[in-house]
Amino acid sequence: MARIPLISASELDKERNREAERRGKIAEAVGSLVAARAERVMQTRQLSLLQALEKRAQERVRIGVAETSEQVHYLEQVAALETRIQALQGDEIKARWQVKTGSMAELAITVAIVALCAVVIYTRREVPGTFIPFFYRYDRLYKEGLIDGHEWKQHRFDFISASKTHKTD
Repeated sequence: MARIPLISASELDKERNREAERRGKIAEAVGSLVAARAERVMQTRQLSLLQALEKRAQERVRIGVAETSEQVHYLEQVAALETRIQALQGDEIKARWQVKTGSMAELAITVAIVALCAVVIYTRREVPGTFIPFFYRYDRLYKEGLIDGHEWKQHRFDFISASKTHKTD
């Protein structure tokens, strides 16, 4: 009896080509995101320099040492640079959306699951005999004599250990 594969070799090749194309598009998007971010940072630094020069020119015009054309020249450069920075921010946003792979529904479901797990773990830490790492009850450990006063003082204001104490009889 012969076995027939469920997926043919040509289908596998098509799938590999689609995956390679998708990865290439993601790599291009990440590259353009990094390039736009670096360019925007550089333009922002240049903008601060031009703003300082414009302020200097404004002061020079005020005291009568320079003509207003000097200040206008710097103002034009500042305006052009601000426009360029806005365009680069748009390029960054466009590249981010190209890199985005999941939908908002997937994000909402993930956040809900993580929140539910956090609530379950946080409430389970009050059950005697349970041990949940990273959710130490330093106040209880101090009262039981397992840690010294120095360690309790070091951790007494930790967010996790700030809940109500558990009474044991």
